[in-house]
Amino acid sequence: MIKDKPKDFIVKEELDRDLSDRGEHLVLTVTKRRYNTEDMVEALSQHTNIGRERFGFAGNKDREAITTQHVSVRGAQPTQFEGLHLKDIDVDVEGYTDAPLSLGDLAGNEFTITVRGVTAGDIHEEGSFVNYFDTQRFSTANHIIGKHIVKDRFGEAVNILQDDDYHGKIIDEHLQKHRNDYKTALRQLPGNLLQLFVHAYQSQLWNRCVHENLEALGEHDSFPILGFGTRPSNDLEKTVLDDLMDEENITPRSFIIRSIPELSAEGTRRDVHKPIYDLDVIENPHGVKLSFYLDKGSYATMAVKHVLDDVDIIT
Repeated sequence: MIKDKPKDFIVKEELDRDLSDRGEHLVLTVTKRRYNTEDMVEALSQHTNIGRERFGFAGNKDREAITTQHVSVRGAQPTQFEGLHLKDIDVDVEGYTDAPLSLGDLAGNEFTITVRGVTAGDIHEEGSFVNYFDTQRFSTANHIIGKHIVKDRFGEAVNILQDDDYHGKIIDEHLQKHRNDYKTALRQLPGNLLQLFVHAYQSQLWNRCVHENLEALGEHDSFPILGFGTRPSNDLEKTVLDDLMDEENITPRSFIIRSIPELSAEGTRRDVHKPIYDLDVIENPHGVKLSFYLDKGSYATMAVKHVLDDVDIIT
């Protein structure tokens, strides 16, 4: 069992940014428990009375874990965070940078994960795994909301979000004053959250393409994450993407979201396989403790499922 308790899943982020003694953005190291990254940033914003829009971060981290990651705050002073103590959030001041942190500004992550109910004999130590997006990318409906946004079905996206206690309240407050104004209701939510929905839809499409064509893809291949800038690099990619877009009734230009331009997604490429670095396996009375390092963007839960030969994915 993975993530039975937060202490079973420990992540330490390696920042891909040199820090200095001065700059426009203060950089913090934040260790959190029982918070996802967005909720953690919201808690810091509320506690310090610093606007949420002044915060940035390099990586989204899960709620069911103990994670150490980096957060930037535009125009903040160390005194606003030194000695700050919140329940399940510890903050240290690291330095400064001239540009805000944004998703992808990390080199990779170190993981220490306890998997309960297995033995060291259940682990096979192959050097790479299929680089699927895992379930935390999708939550219960992130990719479905993203699909509705890409297809300009803002009402359908809002209907799903209204079931969420926190975000539903924000949306309902807007709709009470502006009936059926679904687009603007969505824009009451943080921009990076809305981007996450679109990216989740892209991730689901990538999973489907790779899963259905894995035998034709080599160990060192990459495959496009569909977006408005996607250009197939070979006949296989063209065939697979054409079939996918026919099934979904979309084109690359569907990811130019004219009603909410900041959510437009260009697309990129993603490695089909990724290595697991420095895998260490220690058996204990609870199961096994796995320590390893992954490049940014790869899911430790997927690496663990791989070494346990128990892969399941969202397609």
